Amino acid sequence: MNYDETLEFLDIARKKGSILGMESIMRLCGELGNPENYGKVVHIAGTNGKGSTGAFIEHALVNMGYKVGRFTSPAVFEYEEMWKINEVPISHERLAMLMTKVKEACDRIEAKGYPGPTVFEVETAAAYLYMKEEGCDYSLIEVGCGGLTDATNVVKAPVLSVITSISMDHMAFLGETLPEIAAMKAGIIKANCPVAALYQKESVNEVIEKTARLNNSVLTYADPDKTTIKEMSPFGMTISYDGVDNRIGLTGVCQKENYVLAVEALKVILGEDELSDKAFKALGETRWPGRFEVINRKPLTIIDGCHNEDAAIKLGDTVKTVLKGYKIHAIAGILKDKEVDKIVGEILPLCESCLCVTPPVERGLSKEELIKSCEKYCESVDVADTMHDAVRIYRDKYNGENDAILVFGSLSYLYDAFLTL
Repeated sequence: MNYDETLEFLDIARKKGSILGMESIMRLCGELGNPENYGKVVHIAGTNGKGSTGAFIEHALVNMGYKVGRFTSPAVFEYEEMWKINEVPISHERLAMLMTKVKEACDRIEAKGYPGPTVFEVETAAAYLYMKEEGCDYSLIEVGCGGLTDATNVVKAPVLSVITSISMDHMAFLGETLPEIAAMKAGIIKANCPVAALYQKESVNEVIEKTARLNNSVLTYADPDKTTIKEMSPFGMTISYDGVDNRIGLTGVCQKENYVLAVEALKVILGEDELSDKAFKALGETRWPGRFEVINRKPLTIIDGCHNEDAAIKLGDTVKTVLKGYKIHAIAGILKDKEVDKIVGEILPLCESCLCVTPPVERGLSKEELIKSCEKYCESVDVADTMHDAVRIYRDKYNGENDAILVFGSLSYLYDAFLTL
């Protein structure tokens, strides 16, 4: 297949929806020679922080001389960024070559009378195959949804399972209570394979500890309460952890958690004595798009993929610290299956005004519905037809030294804000 034919194949697979479960992905990987069993896989699950934690680990390993593959979802800026080798997205040509092999495997499966794999199963299988073919030293694989029944969980023996912050999200698929959701996330823990987890709410810790114990897996905690943020601005912060001060480019209350978890994960992966000054320097230089990211300095414009209540609480805490003294003008776009009131209720009381937009995806909540929630928490609320329109309106209207534009909500529309500036 060429690149256009590859996109057509993926569109067909996308129409099959999303189905949690392991039978189909196991069948697909089997047809491809089980690439998921190649090399050293670091498997990352959690509600929030997977991307940033993975970015910290990735950048450190790359800068220490390792060849590192990484699979993340969803894409923020371009589709190909879901598959990376040493932080470089896959090319159109290489993706086409890869997906040709996956499509041939899918065709064989359907010829045997089985249903064709979903798009995420196709993407996951392609990731494992890509990293095997490229001979990666480490493969960082991010869970799509949950963990236990997520397609990425086809891996049998990861070198490390990493569990980030867990909170209420995707309840229709993962459970109605925090322990139920934690059990799904902890489902990535494998027998006799080590675990690095964020120390968090007791109900979550109990589930992780029980799962690790049942699997005879050594559990290492990263405790953010043992960390001090010495200084924080929109452009970075200085963190003190484990006796080491580090100036890091990522900023925000949540990044304290992600940073310490990455440090503990690297200690397990490499051995504590191998975590060099070069690794800490790389941690400080790490970047990850769409997480309290400054995309313009005048007016100060920030994008943040805040898409659930826990993320909104942490974003609110960050805003109170680093945007103190600013007049904040929000642009909001949220998916319809999210806890909309809880998200905007944390952010909009901190804002002078808000424009509502509809994320350009099937799950996007209409701006007309979103404004009903936003009006409860902010006096000046209106709608804009597109993200481009919203950014232009606020850029022209609010461009003083003390104005800040905060674009938050679904990751699916943040790139549009970036392109407008």
